[in-house]
Amino acid sequence: MMKPGSDKYEFYNPTANWPLQTKTIGYVVIESKFAAQRPGLGDGQLSMEYTITPKVVSFRKTLKDFEPGQMTLTLQPTGSVVAAAHQSPGVSIQDPVFSSLPTFSLPLVSGGTAPTQAVLATYSWTFNPQAGGHDFISLALKLGGFNYGPAPGKGLVRPHGNPPFSITESWSSEATMPTYYLRCDRNVARQNSSGCVFPDASPVFKLAWPSYPGPMANTFADAARHVYEAQISDAYSGGESPKTKKAPGRFKLLAGTRAIADTSGDSSFQGLEYAYDDAVTNSNRSASCTRSSSLWNLRGRPMSAACAAPNPPTCSCDEYPFASTYQGGAYSPESTSARLVVAADNSGMGRLLSQFLLDQRVFPRRVEIDPYWVDVSGAIR
Repeated sequence: MMKPGSDKYEFYNPTANWPLQTKTIGYVVIESKFAAQRPGLGDGQLSMEYTITPKVVSFRKTLKDFEPGQMTLTLQPTGSVVAAAHQSPGVSIQDPVFSSLPTFSLPLVSGGTAPTQAVLATYSWTFNPQAGGHDFISLALKLGGFNYGPAPGKGLVRPHGNPPFSITESWSSEATMPTYYLRCDRNVARQNSSGCVFPDASPVFKLAWPSYPGPMANTFADAARHVYEAQISDAYSGGESPKTKKAPGRFKLLAGTRAIADTSGDSSFQGLEYAYDDAVTNSNRSASCTRSSSLWNLRGRPMSAACAAPNPPTCSCDEYPFASTYQGGAYSPESTSARLVVAADNSGMGRLLSQFLLDQRVFPRRVEIDPYWVDVSGAIR
C-alpha cells in the first residue's frame, strides 16, 4: 500500500510479530524493524529498497564494572540472499546489484536507536520470447542478520573510561529479515512499461463518493457511488435479465494485515480479473450498455439521481464490474450493474483505473490469475 507522506509503495508481511525481529546479540537484545518499498510510481525501475531500523530493547546480563550507557554497539547487515520463486519459460535471472550495506551505531541504553538506513537492490534478467513464456520474474528475497566482530569499526566498544573496552570475537545474530516476494515484469502488465510489485499485497483501486470522509471525498462521485451500490446490493431484481447477485471486487481487509484481501463470505469479496483484451472489453460493453438487448435497456434504463434531475449534466452508461474484466456483463450478467451516471465522472474513473492497473502491474488473466479489488467504503485508509 502507499507509504504515508510518500509516492512509494511499501509492504509488511502480516505474520505475527513481524516486521519486528527481536534477537540477542551477545549481551544485548536488539529489536530490528525491516521494511521494503518499491521506488516512486511511474519510474519503471526494476528495483527494491529495503530499510532497517535497529533499537536496543534490554540487556541479558550486566557487564561487570562497565556502564552500558558509556558504550556503543556497531552493527552491519550481512550479505543478501536471493532465490527465484518462479520464472516464466525463456527467462534467465542475473545476480542483483546491491548498494553498499549500511552500518549502525547504537548507544547501549534501553531504547537506544540508530537512524533508519536503506539498501537498494536492482534486478535484471534476460528473456527469450521464442520460449513461449512471458517477460517477468518472481523472486524470494531476504537480507541476512546483523553481525559484529573484529573488523575495524565493528564491535561492542567503550571508547572512554579506564581501561577502554571492546569485544572483538565474531558474532552473528539470527535476526534475518523475513522473506519478501517480489515480481518484476517488462511489457507484461502493459506494453512499453516495466516495474516491480509485491504480489502478496492485494492491489486495491480506491474510490470515494460524497459521504466518504477524507481528502478523496467527491472524487468521480457519481460513478464511485454506482460501484459501491453494485457491490453491496442485488438491486434490479425485476424485469428481464435481473441482477440477482452482489457484484464482485469489494475489498475487505483480512484481520491482522495492512493490505491483504479477505475473500471469505459471499462472492462479492472475490477479486476482479483483468482481461487487457479489446474483444472482451467490447463484448462486455455491448452486453451491459450499447446493444438493444443490453442489461441497461432490459432493466428499464436506470440512472443516477444526478442524471434524473431537471437539466441534468451529460450522462453516459456505466457498468460494474468494469468492462475490462472477466466478470463483466457478457460473462456474469446476474452480478453486473448498468446505469447512466455523470459522463465526466464515468470517463474520469476510467482514466484513474487505467493508471492504477499500470502502477500496480496487474497481470492479464492469460498470463496468470492476478485479482484486484475496488474499495469505495474505506476499508483501507
